[in-house]
Amino acid sequence: MMNYKTVEALKWPETSELNCPIYNVIETTTNQIIKTFETQKSAKEYMRHLNLGGAFDGWTPSFMLKKFSIPKEKVVQPV
Repeated sequence: MMNYKTVEALKWPETSELNCPIYNVIETTTNQIIKTFETQKSAKEYMRHLNLGGAFDGWTPSFMLKKFSIPKEKVVQPV
């Protein structure tokens, strides 16, 4: 069973110098984005790794995918 798939997620505007797609590896059972890649080859390699048993078999806990940010006032500025 294929629990993960790759999806072209974003294409920069044609006027931008960064006119390249971004690829997400998505868990099909939960529709969560597992990881984002700049190349389709890297995304497909990672997807294959996951589909061959390299993770949670399609049920990754959502708290493991959340990104945390540091409030601006807590960031220490270099001297």
